[in-house]
Amino acid sequence: VKMFDKLCTLSREKQELLNAKEAIPSKVLAGIRPEDVEVVQEGDAGELNAWIDVYEIMGSVIHMHVNIINEEYKCGSNTANAVIRVKASAAYENIDTIKIRPLEDKIHLFDPKTQISMIY
Repeated sequence: VKMFDKLCTLSREKQELLNAKEAIPSKVLAGIRPEDVEVVQEGDAGELNAWIDVYEIMGSVIHMHVNIINEEYKCGSNTANAVIRVKASAAYENIDTIKIRPLEDKIHLFDPKTQISMIY
């Protein structure tokens, strides 16, 4: 699945379900829960560039409101907003930008017209 300017891998199970439904490559809506995004290092496959907009300590977790940067499109809005959740022990408070990646088995795909899941 191409998200912004990066390729993110779907789990084998989700790929097989899409193949069984004879899904045709097209634009889709991707849904990812905040807990299903990981912070990764520079150079990791499928990394997305994001900057931290709001940082909320919520007890044992931190909710970070981030803007994912789409470097492929240079005009108009080239960011998308997202919320990610990390452990409170992580030290991101003084970091402006991070690299994130959705967990491959947790990406949900929806038809943009019907908003029905393309996988289940």
